[in-house]
Amino acid sequence: MTQKHDWRMTVAERRSLRPEFIDANQLYSLAEAMAALDCSRANLYRAEKAGQLRVIREGRCVKVHGRELIRLTNQLAESAGNAA
Repeated sequence: MTQKHDWRMTVAERRSLRPEFIDANQLYSLAEAMAALDCSRANLYRAEKAGQLRVIREGRCVKVHGRELIRLTNQLAESAGNAA
């Protein structure tokens, strides 16, 4: 019997994938983007659908450009600063 792959990640697993430095010229996997932004896969897909996040699709793989991660991180920081 084959095991099903569980796409859910624990917080510790997500944090282990968090890049220490986001390179603007690098492509990141969806799991790395989730870790960098500290959000769920569903939230990333919602941001893509809403036009807030641009992704690169290579077949079934979804990659996020480093510039997009930096832009979205700055945008989230500004909105958090305005809310406080």
